[in-house]
Amino acid sequence: VCHAPMEYEYVHYNHIGAYRCTSCGHARPDPDYAATELDLQNGKLILDGQFTVALAFRSIYNVYNILAAYAACRECGVEGAAIADTLSSYILKNGRMQTFTLGQHHGILLTSKHENSIAYDTNLRYIASANEDCTVLIIVDAVSRKYFTSETSWLWDIDFDQLNVPHVKRVILSGMYRNDLAERFRFTGVQNWEVIPGIPDAAAAIRDSGSEALYVVTCFSDRDKLLNLPDVKKEG
Repeated sequence: VCHAPMEYEYVHYNHIGAYRCTSCGHARPDPDYAATELDLQNGKLILDGQFTVALAFRSIYNVYNILAAYAACRECGVEGAAIADTLSSYILKNGRMQTFTLGQHHGILLTSKHENSIAYDTNLRYIASANEDCTVLIIVDAVSRKYFTSETSWLWDIDFDQLNVPHVKRVILSGMYRNDLAERFRFTGVQNWEVIPGIPDAAAAIRDSGSEALYVVTCFSDRDKLLNLPDVKKEG
């Protein structure tokens, strides 16, 4: 077993990227199918240098999902152009991303997985790259769907410093475990955060002020605690 460190030419997230062992030569193999160009801001993906896909959900996760579907179809003999056309016209029904309005705010709920820092980091990166004035609401009201536990050490694995950007004007921490969140935020460079304990109270505070974009980061267990509030109008 080789214990030498890995070098990376680039990293998409966590350990996913172009890796190479500094000792034994183990490296990322050349793929049979590849995403060769990507513009998340404009929602454009090019596969194998020639097939353009319009992205309905502008996330690196979605790019990996599309590439997996594309590779499977190509292996089954489907032409690349037909795959790209189909993917571009697909109407996304993504339970992990919900759009809504709250007062004058257009909101996007980005579902993360508690106890999974990669899921959180990817959604925080999405917010940081959006480049529009916004409020961010982070809800931790239930810790785990798998275990009966109140263990929150996984919060320390999340790179909340990604929210330390000028266009994130306000960060609100809410839910049963808001104090655990607050303790974590005390060790970040983010300055404009506050605690509003109840989820309805946090929603009301946002509703009654401003019209900037709103991003909500929470888990599958907690998302409907916001989306089902009377003042929240879910979009199709």
